[in-house]
Formats: sequence, C-alpha cells, structure tokens
Amino acid sequence: MKFKTALFVTACCIAAPAFAQDAPASSEGQQESSEREVLITGSRIKQDPTKSALPLQIVTQEEIARNGITSPEQLIAFLPTNGSGADNLASNADVTTGAQRGTNGLSAANLRGQGSAATLVLLNGRRVAAHGLSGSAVDVNQIPFAAIERVEVLKDGASAIYGTDAVGGVINFITKKTFEGVSVSGYVDVPEAGGGEIYRVGGVAGYGNLNEDGFNIMAAVSYRWNKILRGEDRDFVNGNQPNRGLSIDTRGTPIATVFNIGPNANQNPGGTLLGTAAGFPTLAITGPNGANIVGGGINILDLPGGGGCDSFDGGMAYDEQLWNNPAAVYACAWDTGRAAVIQQPIETLT
Repeated sequence: MKFKTALFVTACCIAAPAFAQDAPASSEGQQESSEREVLITGSRIKQDPTKSALPLQIVTQEEIARNGITSPEQLIAFLPTNGSGADNLASNADVTTGAQRGTNGLSAANLRGQGSAATLVLLNGRRVAAHGLSGSAVDVNQIPFAAIERVEVLKDGASAIYGTDAVGGVINFITKKTFEGVSVSGYVDVPEAGGGEIYRVGGVAGYGNLNEDGFNIMAAVSYRWNKILRGEDRDFVNGNQPNRGLSIDTRGTPIATVFNIGPNANQNPGGTLLGTAAGFPTLAITGPNGANIVGGGINILDLPGGGGCDSFDGGMAYDEQLWNNPAAVYACAWDTGRAAVIQQPIETLT
C-alpha cells in the first residue's frame, strides 16, 4: 500500500498543471495584497532534464548502438555514476563470507556506490521482480534490451518518493511504444585467451501504425548464454609471487593438514593427534628452525620424504617467513584463486 501511495503522489505532482499557493494574510488584518508569492509544486512546462531539481541522464537508443552496448549489464558499466563492487557476472571475490562469495548469476546496478540494494530498477516506471537468490537487488539482464527505446537514470537519491530502495538513485528502462518491421541482432564476445565466451541473439517484430491504424503489436525476444571462466584459466590469477611479497595465507588445503585442535566433548573428547586431552602435558615438536611446529599445522606432503606441496594443483609450500609464522614450516598453502569462478555460467531467455 505504501508503494502504491508513493506512485500516486508522484503522478499527481508531475502530471498536474502548475499550481499556485497563496501567501498567508498578515496578522494586522490588512486587505489581501495584489502581489502574491507563487510556489510551483508541479509543472508541465518542458525543460532541460540536466537543469531539473534532480540530475537526470537520458541514454537514447542511438547512443546505445553507437557505443556497441548489447546488454543492460554493459550499459550499467558505462554509467559514470555506477559504483564499483561485486555487482556483475565478472565480479567475484576470492576468500569472503558465504553471502558475498560470487554473484549467483546476478548483474545489479550500484549507483553512487551505495550498494545494489539501494538502486531502484524500473521497467516503464514499474518495479521489477528481484533476483531469486539475491532478493535485495534486481538482475538487470532480465530487462528486454532488444525492445529498449531509452534509459533514464536519476543520479540522485529518491528515497522520499520510492523509499529506501532508491537511496542511490533510480534507473528506468523505457521500451518502445510502437515498432514496425523486423529487427534481428547478434553478439559474440570471444576472449583472446579463450574461455568465458558470451553469445547473444535477439529480435524485435512489430505490426501496425498507431497514427494510421490505431494499434501496434510488438514482440521482442532475447537469448544470452555465458560460458564459465575459472581462475585456473588465467595466468594472472596467481597468488604465489614471492618476489612481489605475494603468497597465500591459508593452510586449509585439499590435502589434509593436521592441527592441534584441543579436546571437544562432542567430537574429540581425547583431543587430536597434536592436541592432547586435559590433564596431560602439552605436546611439543621442535622443527628445523627451532619452533614448536604443533600449532602451525603439519602437512604430510611437506614432511621429509613427502611428495612436496606443489605435487597437487595449486599447491605451494606455506611461506612461514613472509607471514612471520615459524611454527608453519611444514604447512602447505593452496592458491585459492585458481578455484574461484571469474565469470559464472548463465543462460538468460527474455
């Protein structure tokens, strides 16, 4: 109900003709003066949108075609007011919390860097359903881009009209109102290094002239599919660069590492191999550098006679000197970036 009320008030304020509000009468009871203060609360007078109360950017179909933009995601990336962040298919964090890991196929707008949940996405002035797995944001790739006539971007907060969804701004995709004929388009993006290809085909068909026939029937369809791109497919996704002071600070590898986990009444009442039960002396194993290696994690591959940490894909010896952890002299690290998905696979039919 709150949403409907907001739209109604907005329509009244924008569509209504200019109104005038009289100045209050003086306290002395004098007759009304011939000069009145006029306060404009709504007007139909056309004006430059860049000089309006709130900054408005209009992106036309000609500008979209001239810049080679073929998807709403690309259009959002071209907007200077769009902030950076993990909001599109090519943004994926490496080691983060579960809620932030990957985008689940979502491409969202992030105006003024306020976050994808603070940017309102509209289609012909109406709200669009949120993403299935990220309910606080709208997937812009579900917009029928082949039928877009223009895009209006309100580059300032509009929470007073639309609520907290529009703290960062509003993006309104306007579709064509009339179209005659058939238009077909195709798009292919093939990286030079291979992997992560993007394909898109779309078409628009319309019949009838509104001015002459009084009707117009239009339909648009778009199909897009992106192939997966993993971190292991790119050489630059490499956290093992000791000459630059880069190394992976994790000892949780695919090959088990033994730690001194203490006693646990539910799982390990007697402790683990390196963690003794209560009442027993603390276990100590001296490494070649003189440190007690019990607390640093011991990987069987890094022990003398083992296969070495680099014997499995993405494995490397843990740099205990770089991370100032002498106890981890026998630990292995794993390049987690190789397992990250740089671009997620997705198929979209609009």
